[in-house]
Amino acid sequence: FKVMSLGHISKRGIRAGTKPDFLKYLIKVWTNPYDPSNDTGIINLGIAENTLNNDMLCSKLGQFRKENGVSEKTFPYGDMSGTEKMKEHYARIFQDHFLTTAKSTVDPKHITIVAGANVALEQFACAMCDEGEYLMIATPYYFGMGPDFERRMGVKLIEVPMPNVNEWNVKEAFEQAYIKAKKEGKVVRGIVIVNPHNPTGVIRRDEDMQGFLDFVYDHSLHLIADEVYALSLQNNQNFRSIIDYVDTQKDVKKKEALNSLVHVIYSASKDVGLNGWRLGVAYSRNDQINATFDTCADLNCTSRDTLVAWEHFLEKDNFDIYRQRYQQALRQRYSYVETLLNDYKKLNTKDHYIDFEKPQGGIFVFLRCYASTKSEKELQAYFTDQVRVYMPNGGLFKSSQSHYFRICFTQTSEDILTKALHRLLKGFFALNDK
Repeated sequence: FKVMSLGHISKRGIRAGTKPDFLKYLIKVWTNPYDPSNDTGIINLGIAENTLNNDMLCSKLGQFRKENGVSEKTFPYGDMSGTEKMKEHYARIFQDHFLTTAKSTVDPKHITIVAGANVALEQFACAMCDEGEYLMIATPYYFGMGPDFERRMGVKLIEVPMPNVNEWNVKEAFEQAYIKAKKEGKVVRGIVIVNPHNPTGVIRRDEDMQGFLDFVYDHSLHLIADEVYALSLQNNQNFRSIIDYVDTQKDVKKKEALNSLVHVIYSASKDVGLNGWRLGVAYSRNDQINATFDTCADLNCTSRDTLVAWEHFLEKDNFDIYRQRYQQALRQRYSYVETLLNDYKKLNTKDHYIDFEKPQGGIFVFLRCYASTKSEKELQAYFTDQVRVYMPNGGLFKSSQSHYFRICFTQTSEDILTKALHRLLKGFFALNDK
């Protein structure tokens, strides 16, 4: 019999339907997840989720639901770019915690609420680039970012190698990559930075942030700053948003130009842990960029019922208590992980060792597990299939240095994290005994 045609599938559709490389091991985790009743399951330390204050979130949000139920006011369409109160809350949070030097006023009209940070990334790409054009990004970088830009928008990334986050000249490195791209006929529309950095946990130095601004100003390029870990800080660390650097520029002409070129992304997923609620924040002072967010808001919006509940939590007193409690819990959790890792470092040998740098921000450790007898990919398979702990390898982040793995230490309870780390490290050092 004749097989019926499925109809034409666009190149965009085929591209969007292609599974990214990082799903290979995640599918194994999802089909055999660890829980106390399945001890042979794989413990997931790979997804950047944050469970440290789930009890407070459940208590506060549960109480709100109990007292308010479901309101018919959430049934109509309304303003799909986010409620006025929600934008005001995030304007206050930005002013209080992001613009720590300039002390600037944040206009809520420059804020759009979308269904997650990745939606904001995609919408910025839609506004800045035509299909087949490019954005630049330093490596290593979060492995989901490439698909976020390319799946539907067809925007590609030019990678700028970064062997060590704080030992390079930002402007010089991006200049060289930009010149090379132009010679190859590539059209570059902007750059993307992540600060605090994922996966290394580094907070960018002042000179690096200024270097990024100098570069985009010189070439009239956009800058998208992913700042989703802005409040996930370790001891004595301070965070300054890229907007804070814009607002402290002494050159008035330059400052005015940068106001239209620099944009920020934030969300409730990482610093809070509401990944499933899909609450992203886009901030831009560029009227044309904001117009694209407004007109596409019906495609990218968060449900009004979610916004109403989250508005309540973001009231200043609630959020300040949460932030203080969260940062204390984050530092305690990292301290626990650091102590455990340092204990296992005593087993290090020249050809078989673990090493790491203390993160300044974020919810992860970028751990080096070097084994002279195993490649990074072989270790990835060994950790997942035999040790039964999943961590994404450095190659997925396009790291120029081998044998790195990102451990997310907020993804699960301390008991399960302990079990995972002992599994992982005992399994790793057991290789040296064979």
